[in-house]
Amino acid sequence: MSAAAKQPVPVHSPGALAEVVGFICRWLLLGGAAGLIGLVAWECLLATVNVSQDIHCRFVMPDVIRRAGAQPTGIWCQEGLLVGRGPATGLPVVLAARQAEPIKMGKSYSPDNVVIFWPPCQAGAVRALCVGAPYSSLAFQRLTTCILGVPDGRRLSLVDAGLAPPRQTTPRLAWKQALAAMARLGDVALFCPFADRARYEAMLADYRLAGGTLPVLYRPEKMPYLFRRVAADLARPNADGIIIVTGDAPLAGQAAEAGFTVHLLRPRAAAPDATPRIVHHDTLDELKDSLAKDSPPPPPIQR
Repeated sequence: MSAAAKQPVPVHSPGALAEVVGFICRWLLLGGAAGLIGLVAWECLLATVNVSQDIHCRFVMPDVIRRAGAQPTGIWCQEGLLVGRGPATGLPVVLAARQAEPIKMGKSYSPDNVVIFWPPCQAGAVRALCVGAPYSSLAFQRLTTCILGVPDGRRLSLVDAGLAPPRQTTPRLAWKQALAAMARLGDVALFCPFADRARYEAMLADYRLAGGTLPVLYRPEKMPYLFRRVAADLARPNADGIIIVTGDAPLAGQAAEAGFTVHLLRPRAAAPDATPRIVHHDTLDELKDSLAKDSPPPPPIQR
C-alpha cells in the first residue's frame, strides 16, 4: 500500500459559523410553527365571529300564484328575500321540494334575493318545503310556502289580508261566509297591501296563528304592482276573471285604474267618488250576498 493511501482523510469540524446557522434555523422553525398556530387560531376566531353574524341571516319565501297546466316543458321562478347578511351570490342557498317531486335548489343572485326554479304546476294549492342549504348561514331555517295553480278561465279573488279578523278575536261568521262565496266562484288568495317586509311578516304570522290556510301573496314593490304581476303570471293582460276585495279606498282606486274589478268594503258615504269598476259594500254580509248572486247554481240531485 502506498504512503498516500495510508494518510488519514481530514475531518472538518462544524465550527462556530455552522453552529450559529443551526441555532438560527432552529429558532426560525420554532417561530414559523408558532406563527402558523397563531394564524390558525385567528382564522378560527374570525370564522366564529362570522357564524355568529350569519345566524341572523334568514330567507322569506312568500306564497305565489301561477298559471296551471300551461307550457308543460316550461320553467318558472319563485322569488324570495334574504334578510340580514346574505351569502355569496350565485350559490345555492335554499333547497325546496313540492310533494314527491325532485329537490330544487334556490340560488342567490344578489345579497337580498333567492330564486327557486320550478317545473310547471297543476291546478290547485300545493305546499313546498324550503330549507336552508347545509353548511350555509341559512342551514337551520325551514319554512313552507304555497303555490296556487290557477287554470285559464278560472276566476280568482284576491282579498286584502287586512280584512281578516285578528287572532285575538273569534273569527267572524260573515268573514267565513264571504270567503266561501268567493270559493264557489273560483280560487281565493289573500294579499298583503304593504310593500314593507316587516309588516308583511307580522300580518302573515297573525293570520297563520289565527288558523288561516289561504295563500298570502306579497311583493316588495309598491302596490298595485302585485296585482299586475299576478295578471301577467296568469297570462291575463286585461285582468280577466280577477277581482280585488279590499277596504282601502286609495288602493281600490289604483286597482280599478289598472283594469281590475274591485269590491270595496267601505261605507258608500266614506268613499263617494265611485268608478264603474268599484262595487261598494257597507258590510261583509252585503259583500257575501253580492258574491252569492254570481255563484253558479248547485248541480241537480241525481235520483
